[in-house]
Amino acid sequence: MLHVVATCDTQQSLKEPELLMQALQQADRGRGRLEHARIHLSRGGARGVLFISGPAAYEVQQYGRELFGRAVSNEPALTTWALSECSLLPVA
Repeated sequence: MLHVVATCDTQQSLKEPELLMQALQQADRGRGRLEHARIHLSRGGARGVLFISGPAAYEVQQYGRELFGRAVSNEPALTTWALSECSLLPVA
C-alpha cells in the first residue's frame, strides 16, 4: 500500500474526490495495478492511500508516482496538483 499526499499549487479547490479517482483509474487502464484507492480532500490538497499490486516494494512506489503523474497530466482540472509524498505504508 502507498500513502500518497498531493498538493495544489493554486487556490483551486477540488470539491469531489471522484474526479481524482477517475483520473487515477483512467491512468491505470490497461495495466490493472491499481486495486483500490481512498482519497480525502482538504483545502490545501488531498491525502490518500493507493492499493497497488506489484512484485516489489520499490516497484509499487515507482508505479504510484508514475500513476499520479499520468492522472494529473491527463485531466485539465488537476494540472495544478503535484505529488508531495509517496511512501509505503507498513502492512500488518
